[in-house]
Amino acid sequence: DRILAVGEYAELAPFYRPSRVMSGPDTILVPGLVNAHDHGRAPSALQLGVPDDVLEAWIVDLLRLPALETRSSVALAAVEQLERGITCSSNSFYVRSDYGAELEATAAGYRDAGLRVALIASTMDQSVVADLLAAIQPQLDIPLQSFVRDFLAARVPLNPEEYFAALSGFPAHSADYQQSLLAGPVSLHWCSERLLEKIWQVARERGLTLQTHLLESSYQSYTSNLRYDGQSAVAYMQQKGWLQAELSCAHCVHVSATDME
Repeated sequence: DRILAVGEYAELAPFYRPSRVMSGPDTILVPGLVNAHDHGRAPSALQLGVPDDVLEAWIVDLLRLPALETRSSVALAAVEQLERGITCSSNSFYVRSDYGAELEATAAGYRDAGLRVALIASTMDQSVVADLLAAIQPQLDIPLQSFVRDFLAARVPLNPEEYFAALSGFPAHSADYQQSLLAGPVSLHWCSERLLEKIWQVARERGLTLQTHLLESSYQSYTSNLRYDGQSAVAYMQQKGWLQAELSCAHCVHVSATDME
């Protein structure tokens, strides 16, 4: 279960007596890779017609994605990772409806493929999509203003109680399928302080680790400085006592030298 030495076969052979030798032409044998942040999507957004873009514009564009059957889509994403040498992945999971059923379907997809996974059950209560569309609505032509108004009125926000019920009802660990449960806000920037505190409280009570998206974009950096009175989101988390070993942060693109420290 560990690398003892690295070198040419002829150099190492006199010193070790392995029970099995694995080799092949043009092959490097390495431990399985770990994908520390993923969303278990297959086909990808790009393959489904949503090009890469600035984060916030890309998130709005994701509204055009077709609905896919969860279990099969996740299994396909898992198989693609296995083919590339990944033997353990994460899934930063978030849906707005049928949270418990969709979480179980996601877990089943990884079981079907045989890939170890950390399921990061995430939530939010402040929608960047809704905020951006509401902000640009006054500048739109009248027909588009009506379209955006009707679209926003039809959106159904996630009920936090449904999220916490799913978090409480899902096993923290499944040894049979090598699955673990994590908690977390989808993004620190898209959650109220009340919801953030509840997530950390429930995670502590259940002994769960956490992952969150953090400072992915310059817009997030700008808005968090406004929200936290000139502090970065990282400084805010430190002040709240949340920068613990149990927390994993994804992306961290717009962090300062002080944040890194």
